[in-house]
Amino acid sequence: MTQSTSGLLATPRRRALVWSGAVAVASFSTWILFGARPGINLLLSLLAALLLARVVDPRVPGPARRESLLIDATVLLLAGALAVTAGGPAMALVGLSIPWLCALSVLQRAGHPFACQGLLRLLVAPFAALSIVLSQASGLLGDAARKFRGGRYESALRGAAWAVPTVLVFFLLLANADPTFEAWRSEVFEALRSLSFLPRLVFWLVLAVGMLGGLGLTAQLHPVALGQVRESLQRAHRTVTERSIALGAVALLFALFLVLQANVLFGDPGGRVGSGMTYAEAVHRGFVELTGVVTLTALLILVIDAAALRNEHEGRVRVLYCVLLAQCLLLLASAWVRLLAYEEAYGYSMLRVYVHLYILWVAAGLLLLAREVLTRIDRQRVLRSAVVAGLVGVMGVAYVNLPAWVVERNVARYQQGAALDRSYLVQGGGPDALPTIERLLPGMKVDEGVAVRCLILQRHARERDVLRTPEHWYEWNLRRHAARATLARLTASTQGCPARQGED
Repeated sequence: MTQSTSGLLATPRRRALVWSGAVAVASFSTWILFGARPGINLLLSLLAALLLARVVDPRVPGPARRESLLIDATVLLLAGALAVTAGGPAMALVGLSIPWLCALSVLQRAGHPFACQGLLRLLVAPFAALSIVLSQASGLLGDAARKFRGGRYESALRGAAWAVPTVLVFFLLLANADPTFEAWRSEVFEALRSLSFLPRLVFWLVLAVGMLGGLGLTAQLHPVALGQVRESLQRAHRTVTERSIALGAVALLFALFLVLQANVLFGDPGGRVGSGMTYAEAVHRGFVELTGVVTLTALLILVIDAAALRNEHEGRVRVLYCVLLAQCLLLLASAWVRLLAYEEAYGYSMLRVYVHLYILWVAAGLLLLAREVLTRIDRQRVLRSAVVAGLVGVMGVAYVNLPAWVVERNVARYQQGAALDRSYLVQGGGPDALPTIERLLPGMKVDEGVAVRCLILQRHARERDVLRTPEHWYEWNLRRHAARATLARLTASTQGCPARQGED
């Protein structure tokens, strides 16, 4: 072996496996991903790539390898969520999380573990990882070009240069004598004329280069250029007095705001006569500002503590940290109360559920930060905990059927005498909520149930509707499959719909 790897693959064999594996996985992924609906396909593609990465990885077990395995397992869990949920927002959250986690995996393999990532480097992780992957791929391509040019493969390359055009000419001639060859020739000419193959080819090239760079990095076949990922070192210079003035001023501002707005923050301004505010104004005019201020305050504490010049009066700053965090929790509680009042008046929606989850995530981050404040703030630990909490929330949004819960709550309000927003009931939850709507139809008044059923049929009447068009096996999705069965049952119902039943 050219490299001592304790019985693992030798470098030449790993190099051959990297090249062949990159081509194979890119081809397989292009087949099941390009132009396909999200489903089990992404899980299969990532599983193939990660299994191949494990085969070519020469590293012995250790903390870095365990962290890599944990990141990879999280990526697979998120990819599996795309085979469960059919909701657009949930899919979008998962779709944003997967590339970012893959970028962290690349940085970990390049010697920058997640445990050492700061806020800035977490934000720019996809760009740093892309730079590393492209550097790896270009290095491997350069090595291959040098081997072919003047190496033992030069004669094979010259032979291929003769063989390809010769076989092409013979193929075109034989196409006039065989119907199968003629059909293939017609398909090739049609593809060339319409250039329909170009998008698929570009998609394959992007995947192939990414796989080549990622596998080359994992197999340690080429030196890693890490100049793009720099440490941000700061000299301690913020004194206790400086930090106390800045934090104290913010704490006084928050205290004044909480006193002046006590009735508005924790009362029911939209429900009181003469308040001058509707429920919508009470929530929408305050929520963004309240949660934004809380998030910025947490970042302020992290930034101002990063360059702290500590002395025996450090306890004074710790008290101010605790006061600020307590005030932020009060602001989040007020936003939560406003949202509950709004839901009580107007019902539930997916957006309002996401708002609740965001408040919970920010509150969890504040509590994590409060724990750090009691000792000494470890920014990396806070960021890691916040990231883990966020990923757990994303997986929860995807795996838990929140649209079905929203439908159940809105129908429960309707059964207690509240108005039912038929249009949102049908459209708001997407395919995830269709089986639940079908289950709850018998509990509605006859005319209301018929109206909801007809709205569903009208919404999915288009020929190119996602629930009416067939799909390949690799596009299988649990809730989309259930919604398709539900739509078939509703369509087969003998109960007719009026000629016009609202707009969808």
